Amino acid sequence: MQTSDARRHGLPVTPEASTEGQLRISGVVICLNEAERIADCLQSMGPVVDEIVLLDSGSTDDTARRAEALGARVVQRAFDTFSAQKNAGIKEATHPWILSIDADERLSPALQAAILAWREQHDPSSPCALRMNRRNHLGTQAIRHGSWWPDRKIRLFHRDAAVWGHAHPHEELILRDATPVVDLPGELLHLTADSPSTLKRKSDRYARLWAEQRRAQQYIAPFWKPVLSAAFRWLRDYLFKAGFLDGRAGWEIAKIDAYYTYSKYGLTRKKPH
Repeated sequence: MQTSDARRHGLPVTPEASTEGQLRISGVVICLNEAERIADCLQSMGPVVDEIVLLDSGSTDDTARRAEALGARVVQRAFDTFSAQKNAGIKEATHPWILSIDADERLSPALQAAILAWREQHDPSSPCALRMNRRNHLGTQAIRHGSWWPDRKIRLFHRDAAVWGHAHPHEELILRDATPVVDLPGELLHLTADSPSTLKRKSDRYARLWAEQRRAQQYIAPFWKPVLSAAFRWLRDYLFKAGFLDGRAGWEIAKIDAYYTYSKYGLTRKKPH
């Protein structure tokens, strides 16, 4: 997202040019208790980055040790918001170019090759942002329709040209005005949830976080908003965007996402305990 108030989010008016002769990339990952998945994530980044910074928010499992064994520099920071964690990771990075992915994401071989080809020919002093296709999964099934596809994300950028905005829980990257955006081939693989029940728990948590932020901003949804918005989302995702073509997974996703929509607006109407 590009916006004229980028300065409000901490972006400089003019990005600083890199003084290095070669383009250097810092991989940044935020996580909590991701011991079972962190190796695949970091190993997928390894071929394209020059360092990896793992911002850990107090894992009680083996996440930190496994990350350090793979060469990552682990930084501990108490969690407040996803955006704040990611911005803190950028500040810890040594290099001017940032590849920011989550612990449940990994670069496909095709995306690795695309990034390597880009960094070989790109001028390090010319800030830009790179957008990639994210392929979401429910369990082992890659989702190819509905609201989960296409899902294009900017995840590689010059640190002086972008910052994570304050939306919560769905953080958004804010670009400095006129920052060029380059589309990369290949896919960023996202292991969204291992089952519908996991997806439901994740959605319930996000709905609460969303509603808490909106209530703090004095927003209360109109009485009709939860039901009508949920119905519209189900119709859009399952029928108009052909979520039904993903079979049972498409049905589960459309149902859970519609309930998420109902919950997040409904929760703004309830008084906090």
